[in-house]
Amino acid sequence: MCFSADLLEKVGELVDKLFDLDEELMTSWITAQENEEEKEGDGERHLEMALCLLEAAKQLRSESPNGLEVYLHTLQLLTTRDEGIQTFAAPDGPGKAVWEFVSDVVCEDLCQPKDLPVSCRSRRASWFRPSLCSRLCIDARSSGISLIGTVLRVLQYQSEGKDDATSRDATKDEQLQTLAEITAEFLADICIQIPQDTVADLVKEGHLTEKTALSAAGTLVPNFKTSFQHLQAMLSQVDP
Repeated sequence: MCFSADLLEKVGELVDKLFDLDEELMTSWITAQENEEEKEGDGERHLEMALCLLEAAKQLRSESPNGLEVYLHTLQLLTTRDEGIQTFAAPDGPGKAVWEFVSDVVCEDLCQPKDLPVSCRSRRASWFRPSLCSRLCIDARSSGISLIGTVLRVLQYQSEGKDDATSRDATKDEQLQTLAEITAEFLADICIQIPQDTVADLVKEGHLTEKTALSAAGTLVPNFKTSFQHLQAMLSQVDP
């Protein structure tokens, strides 16, 4: 069933505001839903809240970027509570579906391998919510390789932008600064446990190059030394 983009956006804003203002209310929705599912014995599947939010985000992806942002933020809010994290991480939970959708949005809508740096920097940082992905406990392979490649390119473009006098105004953009910070945190989360075969895939597919590796190192060393050291160790084994 399809709803108007305007209606979906308004409903999303209401739910997002309620969850943002009242964490206990959000938690009660999650736990009440779990209790209802446990009581069901007639084979009818209860509508799972996270999947409903995800479906709304999918419908708004092309029609309303603002609405998409609202629903992604609501999904992120769910991960701020232990009950929400457990829901996402459950074997039959919505974690994988949400991961794949957010990965696709980031890889397809944020930037492409042939994009110019200025093109990537001009995109809204609000499209990128890796803080959600890092909490979903999903293995960073397959579609995750492309996502990591995008993260590396964003950091490379950000690094190049600092030395580009023509982008002086862009580098002052608060959204772009937020993008750089959350991208660095996401990369640190990935690199602290990234396996050797994933690093090998990144090198093989051209995502991890000399330029992106230098940008990643420059980003990780100041605040995420342990993550940098693990990435360095894996890369040394893959491509000394």
